[in-house]
Amino acid sequence: SSVFNEVVGRLARRLAIIYDITLDTQVLHYASLAVAPTKSDTLGAYVLPASTLNDFLSSRDMVLDMTSSTTKTLNFLLYVPAPDNSPLLLLDAHGQTLNPAAFMVEGYGGVYVMDKIDEGALLPDGGAYLGPKELRKPMASFVGQIRKLLGLAGARDYAHTCVGSVADPKSGAVEWELRLLEREMARFRVRSARATLQSLQALVDSIPVMVVTDAIASTVANAIDHVRASEQAWSEGNFSAATILATQAVEASEAAFFDPSMESLLYFPDDHKLAVYIPYFVPVLVPVLIAVLRELKASTKKDKAKLD
Repeated sequence: SSVFNEVVGRLARRLAIIYDITLDTQVLHYASLAVAPTKSDTLGAYVLPASTLNDFLSSRDMVLDMTSSTTKTLNFLLYVPAPDNSPLLLLDAHGQTLNPAAFMVEGYGGVYVMDKIDEGALLPDGGAYLGPKELRKPMASFVGQIRKLLGLAGARDYAHTCVGSVADPKSGAVEWELRLLEREMARFRVRSARATLQSLQALVDSIPVMVVTDAIASTVANAIDHVRASEQAWSEGNFSAATILATQAVEASEAAFFDPSMESLLYFPDDHKLAVYIPYFVPVLVPVLIAVLRELKASTKKDKAKLD
């Protein structure tokens, strides 16, 4: 836990302006794999081919804590094979050994397999103690996976720019990568805030009876101000401020769009009102209408009698 927070935490702190990252650790004992590894006499080890890596995780045994349904959770799993499946090697699509034994699972996160454990870390009972020395390499692999998942420039294909970079070993990201990511995220979030505000306007226009409270109007005005301020900061090259303002614009626009008073009218249209109230009023209106028609007929007969 301490090594994870030290190594990965440095990168998380560097990205604090762009992403709100919370780190947590969990230990699972005696978790089995979804696909059993096979013994390779050629390699003298147990292997898992590339075709099985997406099914590496067992949903029955590897139940990891999730924060909430409204936040994106990325899981980075360090797997220590059982003694009867060790050493465990991962193979790529061409049958070559992956080095390091790490891979990414789309929509989940990353996995690192401890294929070999130093003899000094082995315990007499067959277990192992993984100290800071043993965990440095897996944590560095997780930093690389996080860089790819969060879109740091050095982790993507920028060959056409003739620019190469090596991640800062102390923080996991160099300054120009952060500035470029801030620039892209500020632009993306401003566009997202504008789209949400336009959707809110279309929603209000489509439901004439929708009442926009002063609180919602104030939130919308706040979102618009943050959008304009973010665009101004972006044009001045202050991408850190632009990212912060764009994030606030997204939060304000979504708070207005998903306000409970708006949602109640959204899911209670006029057709629904008619379906609810007609069964109540029709039984009352029919006798009243019949009585009115009778009175009109009676009044007409009286007028005719007077004329005669």
